[in-house]
Amino acid sequence: INADNAVGSATIESQTAIVAPNGIRATVGTGATITTSGGGTINSNAVGTGTGIFSTSSGSGNVNVAVGAAIGGSTRGATGVNASTTGTGTVTISTTAAITANTGIVASSGAATGNSINVGALVNAANGGGVAGILVQSAGFTTTVERNVSVQGPSVSANPANAGIVNVGNASVVNNGTISGAFGVTYQNGGSYFGAGRSEPAANDFSRISSGGTAIDMVGGAAGGPANSIVHNGLIFGRIHVNSAADTTISLLSTLFGNVEVEGTGTRTTTISGSMIGNYTD
Repeated sequence: INADNAVGSATIESQTAIVAPNGIRATVGTGATITTSGGGTINSNAVGTGTGIFSTSSGSGNVNVAVGAAIGGSTRGATGVNASTTGTGTVTISTTAAITANTGIVASSGAATGNSINVGALVNAANGGGVAGILVQSAGFTTTVERNVSVQGPSVSANPANAGIVNVGNASVVNNGTISGAFGVTYQNGGSYFGAGRSEPAANDFSRISSGGTAIDMVGGAAGGPANSIVHNGLIFGRIHVNSAADTTISLLSTLFGNVEVEGTGTRTTTISGSMIGNYTD
């Protein structure tokens, strides 16, 4: 489906299966709304090729993408969803169906605030050729992983750009589910991470990060700029690494299986209220 409109907007609702290098495309001037549901699955015609849903807006309109039918379930593409604005509009992405791709979701926005990604189903980039579960390319985004939902990045990598969630600009992550990969969550210009506790005292649905090495890599942030924050109430497998000129607060309320390694010139405030199986280095 191609709905390019350089000066106008686009609204697309798909309930029909698509098999193509590029499933749905809307390059518009004043915003787009794309919704898939029911039988509206999208698969590539070749592994690692093309994009399931691509939409960008150059003007004041917002880009809204709601994934309600699986992308890449039988044949994954290079990217599941790629949504962006280059004007003043915001980007909103929500998922209730699984996405499997080399990179699950790519998002960027010209708006400095008000952008969001809400993950309500599996995002899987852990297969061969995987790059990142979610790649947020600009500031002003909040990415939320819902309870009992997994975001999976490549399991083997020495590059922080290959992770469950990669934040290029200053951004926020709220984790109610599970994030996994060689790197869990990475930041290139600082930001915040919040890992939620149980939904109720007896529940087993607290948040988790399971990494092959680094669970949280908080890099960047300027002196005198927005402070960085890491708050986690759940399980973390892997180290927490901070290297920033910005002030950083670390609060560990549950269990960390790994080290905390802090460097940079910013003031650090660390509170460990739970258990830590590892070392603290500053």
